[in-house]
Amino acid sequence: YDYFEELQLLDGYDIIETVTVEQGIDLATEARIEFMMFLSDQGTWNGLDSSYATSWQRVRIELRCGSAAWVPLIEGPVVQRVSETSSEPSSSTLTIIVRDDTVYLNHHATTRIFEGMTDDAIVKQLFKLPSSVTGLATQAVMQPDIVVDDIPPRRADRPLQFAAWGTAMVALRVIAELYDMHVYALPGAVQGAASTFYFKAIDTAKIPTLPTLVVVGPHRNIESFHVDDRVGDAGQYVGSSLSLADLSTTRKKSTWTNTQLLGAQT
Repeated sequence: YDYFEELQLLDGYDIIETVTVEQGIDLATEARIEFMMFLSDQGTWNGLDSSYATSWQRVRIELRCGSAAWVPLIEGPVVQRVSETSSEPSSSTLTIIVRDDTVYLNHHATTRIFEGMTDDAIVKQLFKLPSSVTGLATQAVMQPDIVVDDIPPRRADRPLQFAAWGTAMVALRVIAELYDMHVYALPGAVQGAASTFYFKAIDTAKIPTLPTLVVVGPHRNIESFHVDDRVGDAGQYVGSSLSLADLSTTRKKSTWTNTQLLGAQT
C-alpha cells in the first residue's frame, strides 16, 4: 500500500489542511491553500511538481453556507508557493498563494503617457490585458468584463494629460484616488468565465445583510471569532494642496472620529 502514490492520484484535494481567503478594500484578493507534504521511500516530496502547484495555474475557490448557493470568492493564478519541510512526522507543508486577476495588471511596469484622453477612456484602456501578460498563464485567460462608474468631470486646474511610471494597476489607483473610487476584480459566475474589473465608488445604500455570527450555543455557525484591535495606527491626517491655476493653498485635517465608514447607514 503506497500512501505516497495515492496522494498523487488524489491531486491534492484530500491533503488540504487550510484554505484562507483575504479580501479588503483597495487590496487584491488573496488565497492561501496549505497542503500536507509527505516524503516517499525514494526521497521525494509530494506536491512540488503537481499540477495544482504550477506557477500561473488558475485556481477557483467557492463558499457555501448550509444549503445556500455556492458563492465564488476568488479565481486567479498561482503566484507563489512556500514549502516547509521537517524531519518531524506530519509537520511538512506546501502553501500555494493565489491572487485575483488584477495581478496581470500589476506585472509590467513602464512609463505611461495619455494626452487628450478623458479619465474614463484611460481607465478602460488600462483595464485591457495585453497578450504578453495573459501568455504567462498555464490556462487561457479571457479578456475581463469591465464596469466603470461615471467619473466626475475633471477639475479646471487639471490639464487633459496623465503620465505615470509603474504598472497599469498603479496608474488605475492614482486615478481612482482623485475621485474617491476603487479598483478591484471579482470572479466570473462560473469556473473559467472572465473576471469582471470594476472602477467604482462604494455604494453604501446596497450593503448586503450579513448573517448573525454565533460562536457558542446550539445555534453556533462559526468556529471562532478573532478581533485585531490596533491602537498604534495614525489617528489624524493633515494635508495641503497647491492649485496651479491661482497658486492658492488648501489645507485640510481629518481624524478617525469624523470618518463615517458606512456613510449615512448606522
